[in-house]
Amino acid sequence: MGRPRKLWSLDPAPDKGWMGRDHKNINKWGNADRFIIAKLSETEGKTEKTLTEKDIQFLHLRYQERLVENRGEKAQEKLLKKEDSIQFLFDKYLWDFIQPRRSKGTFTQYKGSLTYFIEANGNFPIGGYNDLMELAFENYLRKLTYHGGKPLLDTTINKHQGHVNAAFGWLYKKKLIPKPIILEEIECTKQPTHSWVKEKLKALEDLVFEVNDPHHIRIFMLARYALMRNSEIWSMPLTALDPKLAGINMNRQIIQIRDVLPLDFRVKKRQGRNIRMGRKLYEFLNKDVMTRSEKESWYLDNGKGGHWRTSPSALSRTFKWYRDKLGLQGDPLHTLRKSGITEALDNGGALEKVAAWAGHSSTQVTLENYTDWENIDMVETVNLLS
Repeated sequence: MGRPRKLWSLDPAPDKGWMGRDHKNINKWGNADRFIIAKLSETEGKTEKTLTEKDIQFLHLRYQERLVENRGEKAQEKLLKKEDSIQFLFDKYLWDFIQPRRSKGTFTQYKGSLTYFIEANGNFPIGGYNDLMELAFENYLRKLTYHGGKPLLDTTINKHQGHVNAAFGWLYKKKLIPKPIILEEIECTKQPTHSWVKEKLKALEDLVFEVNDPHHIRIFMLARYALMRNSEIWSMPLTALDPKLAGINMNRQIIQIRDVLPLDFRVKKRQGRNIRMGRKLYEFLNKDVMTRSEKESWYLDNGKGGHWRTSPSALSRTFKWYRDKLGLQGDPLHTLRKSGITEALDNGGALEKVAAWAGHSSTQVTLENYTDWENIDMVETVNLLS
């Protein structure tokens, strides 16, 4: 006999709690349908290992009640023709447009936003949208919290609304909805872009080389001297002789940013690029890459042909120690990239070339989001009028 199927379990997410499973309703991924049966506070914050017999009886009774309710809701949903529901259209957008073009992480973000919209408004028919749904969605998002318990920032709410707007825009373009639908973004104060001055960058570089962890040095060198993103560094194959593939090409002295399909990494905005190595970066990579073991396949390799870390975000977490040690602010690798862009512009780099180097879709992105004007010396510029 197989193991008995679990009827309920604890979901640690702040907006979830105790989740039931309906093994008679299986979703398209082959998993049992899940539904909330109780908040964590209703069992006084206990985990599955610390539940009392009374708690278990309570959850069993609540499970039976919610199972009946959930099946009633599912039956109501089935009255809608599948092709006439917003859920069907959102799924079509995700799988036909987002999945083939974006990374797995981006797909997950869009799917989360669209799921929130449906949780706020239900699975309504295509022509059933009304303006109250926009308010319901915003109110739903304002009840959500980050993992630390803080409510979502307006910028995060705007990001979710932007994902939904993108879906509606694509559906209208494909003539799958009868009229355009645009959710109005919340007006919020744009946070200033901060970077680290050259003295701080030098202190960070000195500390990284003092600690002398090879992987930390490798990450720093590509973030500092190639302006590469976390995901680009993490997914970088060790070498590439084929110009169509991602990797470090020492013969041409370039780093090739391309899709890396085995890792489901896709270049942001579908804009592959070649990054020319400066002298300092070339000298480092020539010494580092050319002396690697034959077993290694990745720039950040565990020595056996596998990845040193499991995700791009782990790279920033690694560098938080350095940031805190030096009393710096901001996301470590993202701010390092911003600082490099600001420094390149301050040293006279042409805006168009710096934007292309950083892999930005336009110079506007570079100016608005990655340039810290407080750290750019304007004396030479203003003296042009003298």
